[in-house]
Amino acid sequence: MRLSLFGQGPDLRPRLFLLGLVGLLALVTAWVYAPGLYGPLLLDDFGNLEVVTEYLHGKRSAWSVILGGFAGPTGRPLAMASFVLDASLFGDSLWHAKRTSLAVHILNGALVLLVLHRLLLAHPRVRQRALGVAALLALVWLLLPIQVSTVLYLVQRMTLLSASFVLAGLWLYLVARERILRGQRGGLALLWLGLPGCTLLALLSKENGVLLPLLAAVLELGLRWSTPVAAPAAPRQGHLDRFFAAVLLVPGLVGGAYLLRRVGGFEDAYLMRDFDMVERLLTEARVLWDYAVATLLPNAPQLGLFHDRYPISHGLLDPPTTLLAILAWIGALLAGWGLRRHEPLIATGVLFFLAGHALEAGPLPLEIYFEHRNYLPSLGLLLAATGVVAALAARLPAASAAMRRTIPVLLLAVPATMAWATHGRALVWSSEALILQQELRFRPDSPRLQSIYAAKAMEVGDLPTALHHIELAERYAPARQASSMALWRVVAYCAARQPAPAELFSRLQQLAGPRIEFFGMIALERLLEFAVKDSCPREEMERLADILVPWMDRLSLPAHLQVSWRSRLIVARLLTHLGRFEDARRLAIQAWEDSGHVPSAGFLAFQLAATFNDYDAAREILKSLQPHRGRLDHAFDQGLDAFAEWLSHAQGKPSASPTGTPSPP
Repeated sequence: MRLSLFGQGPDLRPRLFLLGLVGLLALVTAWVYAPGLYGPLLLDDFGNLEVVTEYLHGKRSAWSVILGGFAGPTGRPLAMASFVLDASLFGDSLWHAKRTSLAVHILNGALVLLVLHRLLLAHPRVRQRALGVAALLALVWLLLPIQVSTVLYLVQRMTLLSASFVLAGLWLYLVARERILRGQRGGLALLWLGLPGCTLLALLSKENGVLLPLLAAVLELGLRWSTPVAAPAAPRQGHLDRFFAAVLLVPGLVGGAYLLRRVGGFEDAYLMRDFDMVERLLTEARVLWDYAVATLLPNAPQLGLFHDRYPISHGLLDPPTTLLAILAWIGALLAGWGLRRHEPLIATGVLFFLAGHALEAGPLPLEIYFEHRNYLPSLGLLLAATGVVAALAARLPAASAAMRRTIPVLLLAVPATMAWATHGRALVWSSEALILQQELRFRPDSPRLQSIYAAKAMEVGDLPTALHHIELAERYAPARQASSMALWRVVAYCAARQPAPAELFSRLQQLAGPRIEFFGMIALERLLEFAVKDSCPREEMERLADILVPWMDRLSLPAHLQVSWRSRLIVARLLTHLGRFEDARRLAIQAWEDSGHVPSAGFLAFQLAATFNDYDAAREILKSLQPHRGRLDHAFDQGLDAFAEWLSHAQGKPSASPTGTPSPP
């Protein structure tokens, strides 16, 4: 059956049939995922979505949340706008927020159906059953167990929305392509407006949306392999060639030049990782095979969030599976290329999968493994698998009547099995306790997981349990995390309101070397929180300050790295609380300058300049802070007003400094 939303004629039956299929997909997917809608916030949810909570409490404007995002280079304003809309309509209801994410996932399934239907119509082996195959693949894609950690991990709304615009762009591209090759009106306009526009929208949701033109080029190759261009259409094919030259080749060269300029910055960022760029690229060859296995042969209980102990490839033979993985990918590409004319679905699927991972499996200094990165690329795996099944079916003898009745049952068993596994995983995701228990069962060696258990124990003042999990985290973490673990032990004693042993501070002083780790910086933030609440004995905080000041002075990490300037800023705040203003001011100014004038650092630097009646420095800092008015929380704007008022009255007078003004986020 040929369906088109842009078709001609009064017959509505094909469109109604299509809507019925989409409705069925939606109902099945909603039922499978329903238990997970009651689940908790996790990991990056807290840091990224805290601003939405501040908006709900009247501390921020909607625009400051939408335009002030920090999750990526673009700030991902469309994704943040979706969170603001949820908050405006449903308050702080996590159930409604997760329901929105599920709705986006279902929408993506409908777009997958539309894209696959148009794509499969061009492939001779499946053309007659294009709609049925597309519907089956869309259902399987919606129900893949590996998708759960994208759909129910709230902050991954960014991934979902980016995929929505990518899929919409691919569908518009296929529609435009068909119109162009048929010589119909509007094809060129749709081509030049649809795909670039969707690329921009996808990019403003998450940065991997920039891959849309590359994915469209993969589909174009697949279509040309499967459908030789007829003579009348050949001249029109030139429009597509020029289009890809403009939206793929030119931006690719510009992007490549940009990445080359940022290589130095990548090297600095890799200083905070347990691997370098070469090791990351080697490891990702194995990771991609793990994604493929987890997609096509899922073991649902072993899927999860905590892959921070994924084994790193230190060389081609360390471990030996590194070389095997690379050779296997080369073999898959060569096989796909060799089969491109006879089995174009296989070649298209392999290329789509690899192209979909081109950004997050590349040289960027990201963490090694996250399931959400496979959300859209998994579609390529399903295409390749469909091509393999179609090729095998074509080589089998004519099926008997009994076999023809059995095949549909066997095919439906695939989504049924996926639905069962995904429903079970959604049940686990309905509770933080269940999530952590399952993760602990399969990944007890995850330092990140052990740190969460330690934090849970600290929340209830259970010092022995907190110290036990910190010890486990240290056992599994790299040796350079020892100073971070020592800091976390101090945090545990503060949380339990118990004095820390003197030998702990002696050990911390020995470990305070020329660097600080990310988890150590987070420990400093917690220590500051407890110190402000007077949960830690003041004499211990004074002793800790004696260790931290020289530690911050001898940091050899690049000053512009967040872990460097932010650690100095936290220590400056702790010193301010302790009344040690000289060292506090020096570290605050250093953090202000090294961070490129981050507002929170400037806020403290102004207060400390005012403490010493340094009006010139205070005036310069305030001048740099003013452009941020309206972009952060309301307390920040109130602070700027207080600073300006103080400057206008205090110059030349022994006035008190404005240290009591509200603090920025």
